[in-house]
Amino acid sequence: MIQKLTFFLLFLALGTSAKTICPKGFALINGNKCLNIFSDHYKHRDAETKCSEFGGTLVTVHNAIDNTAVANFAGAAVAQYTWLGIFCFGNDTTQCYSDDGSGALGYSNFVPGHPKIDGGLGGCVYMQTYGPAKGKWYSGPCDVTRLAFVCEAPSTVEDPTCTYNYNGNCYYPSFGMKYSTNLNATFSDAEYLCNYFYQSPLVSIHSRMELDFIRSIFKNNLRGGFNKAFIGAKPSANGDWEWTDNSKMNYQNMDPVNEKPGKCLVMDLTADRADNGMWSRMDCTKDTIFACKKKIEVPASVEMEVNPKFKAGTPAREKKAQNLINLADMSHCNSTLFLAPGVVTSFDYPSKQAPPTFCTWRIAVLGAYRLGIYFTDFSLGDTLKVYDEFGNILDDPHGTRAPYGKLAPTNIITMTHDASYDAQWSYHGFSATILPYV
Repeated sequence: MIQKLTFFLLFLALGTSAKTICPKGFALINGNKCLNIFSDHYKHRDAETKCSEFGGTLVTVHNAIDNTAVANFAGAAVAQYTWLGIFCFGNDTTQCYSDDGSGALGYSNFVPGHPKIDGGLGGCVYMQTYGPAKGKWYSGPCDVTRLAFVCEAPSTVEDPTCTYNYNGNCYYPSFGMKYSTNLNATFSDAEYLCNYFYQSPLVSIHSRMELDFIRSIFKNNLRGGFNKAFIGAKPSANGDWEWTDNSKMNYQNMDPVNEKPGKCLVMDLTADRADNGMWSRMDCTKDTIFACKKKIEVPASVEMEVNPKFKAGTPAREKKAQNLINLADMSHCNSTLFLAPGVVTSFDYPSKQAPPTFCTWRIAVLGAYRLGIYFTDFSLGDTLKVYDEFGNILDDPHGTRAPYGKLAPTNIITMTHDASYDAQWSYHGFSATILPYV
């Protein structure tokens, strides 16, 4: 047994390759885009969900060269129209954002009169791939139109021994761990097993797209009643969290309304929870499933080209996007558009002497996702009305409530609140975290 294990570990160490490849089913286009065409016609939301299973998004286009390449790629599959990873919040290209979080469009190729989101046309963007208008873009209704679509995922490094290969890393879920019948372990045992079998730490997560890929690994392999997986984070000296592999904590997906104790982090994988993938605390001595992550080694003489949209971390891109938005004040009351992730509050929160202000919030997440609003503090004298994108009431809470969340069916909500009675009745306002979910 020991001899077999030694050979297996040696094979893992030596069996890597420096060849840059695309995920299975994807083709390398223009030397920097891994694309896969799906000819079945899907609504926009279903297409985005399918792409997220690969740790990707609908294809984004940032220049004329890529635009031509995408049109040719989809057109060759006889798909006359294809969804793009772009969403418009208004009738101007400065109000259109790419799924990759890079901010307002720097390049566009709309037909005259588009984007046009009023009149029932909607903010989802699609491209014509052959005919006189080849390569031209249109805006259309997300939840009615069904189109073919192109997914974009990051390139990676070839490794014949790696089953779950993503963006230059190999992932080892505990349900597939060799030479072990254990699907679950305590945090310290999970760390030991990752190091013993793969010379790797527990998984760290550095972007929403990487999180989506890891979710897809576990999606059909939840066994033994476990619906949470340890991730490789530990409390830092400043009271925050840090990755055990010493990489930068440049992305977080903490559950804002989960206050359970514990000094280890788990990722929620509950199948019937629409916003699963969120992180929360758990007792480190309890058993659960887990995953290891190891960078695929590349010789120093070979440089792997990584599409910027899939580079670790997105805070800079999100900040760039929010800098383009007209923000009224720290509460974002009466702002033109608040593009999450982020926090919105009642005016002058938290204060029992807030002025009697009427506020409207128009809040959105990028078009690749739906919007979840999580009230971490709620104390209002009059009703807060929460509307979906189409003007339907989603929620109308008032009074004092324990932390809770509400999921929108699309990526846009509007809220209104009249604070005339809050101070009079000694209510102090609300704070809400806005996060995307697939």
